[in-house]
Amino acid sequence: MSCDVILLDDDEDLREATAEVISKLVHCTVDTFGSLNQLQLNYERASSSKLAFLDINLGLNEPSGLEAYTFLLNNDYRGRVFFFTGHAKSHPLVQTAAQLGRAEILNKPVAVTSLVRLVRSELEDTNQTSTLLSP
Repeated sequence: MSCDVILLDDDEDLREATAEVISKLVHCTVDTFGSLNQLQLNYERASSSKLAFLDINLGLNEPSGLEAYTFLLNNDYRGRVFFFTGHAKSHPLVQTAAQLGRAEILNKPVAVTSLVRLVRSELEDTNQTSTLLSP
């Protein structure tokens, strides 16, 4: 079974609350992961998602969201990628993420209305593009 959105964050409470809000208000499927390793182990299912939300900092001595981004790209991930961060723009991880070009940065906390609007918009854009490309 495929999912619409993947969410990678080391904060379990935040991860589960965010996933619940997205799934109930946007009516889509959300798969959550607490680490890059969990994402890697479940990539076959996650690979078809249309959106990926990656926390930039996944905890002390853990691979970062940037490494998760690299993993996704190296495995031909075709969805949109957004980074969540609570760090200042001067933080090295945020500066690196800002230079990636293909991903966007969202500052925590993200307002529920903004997140729901973003997910709806991205999923609608993806569905319209898929329809246009269908034979």
